[in-house]
Formats: sequence, C-alpha cells, structure tokens
Amino acid sequence: MTAHRYASALYTATEAAKILKVKESWLERQAAARKIPFTMLGGAYRFADGHLAAIVQIYDRTIRSAQRTTAQGASFREVERKAG
Repeated sequence: MTAHRYASALYTATEAAKILKVKESWLERQAAARKIPFTMLGGAYRFADGHLAAIVQIYDRTIRSAQRTTAQGASFREVERKAG
C-alpha cells in the first residue's frame, strides 16, 4: 500500500473558492481570521475535502441561526455582523 492512496486532495484557495462558489478574497479573509478550517503549506492556504465540508456546515448553521433570530426581531445584517 502506498501513502497517496489515503491522502485527500488539497485545493488552493482559488480552487476551493470555485468549488464553494465564493470569492477567493472572502475565503482567504475567513482563513486569516481563523473562522474556517484550513492547512497552511509553504505560506499558502490549502483546503482538503473535509475543510470544505466543514465550511459549508459552519455557514449553514450561521444562516439557520440568523433565520431564527430574524424571526425574533433582529435584522439579518445585525446577525451577520455578529457571526463575522
């Protein structure tokens, strides 16, 4: 067995942004602020499949929380600012 069989793909910030359908600059800002999972290799952000799935889950929860809060009277922008 070889090690590469078990290694997941690592995507650059550009590739990950395309997969997630977000701007690369947004992805890099979130990583720099440590709000999303990533790996740093050679001074560059890298994202594994598990990182991408976690990012989707993080923001899915943020949006669901915002929807509940907006139903209670706060604006979505207020909730979004708090979530970062």
